[in-house]
Amino acid sequence: MSPASASSPSENHLRLVARLAQLAPLRYTPAGLPAQDVLLEHESQQTEVDHVRRVALNLKAVAFGETALRLGRMSLGSRLRCTGFLAAAYRGKGVVFHLQHIEPIE
Repeated sequence: MSPASASSPSENHLRLVARLAQLAPLRYTPAGLPAQDVLLEHESQQTEVDHVRRVALNLKAVAFGETALRLGRMSLGSRLRCTGFLAAAYRGKGVVFHLQHIEPIE
């Protein structure tokens, strides 16, 4: 890492359209915040080096506070426009999408 990049904030922002594939029971953090763990399912076609590529993936996600409460009221299979950031999962096993904003897509 160069000295210039060491002092600059790093960008970590993800925007994804996905379906709500799994919804765990609502839980609460030790601080009393509602937390909702979900599994998102994404499918799309992306162009990479002039070739169309089919992308299909499942991604663990979590929401806190009001976003968690809203997410918990949604039905499985709901299409969502999600924004947030990526972080290491508990004990560093994989990646979790931390949802900061969700918007249902009709």
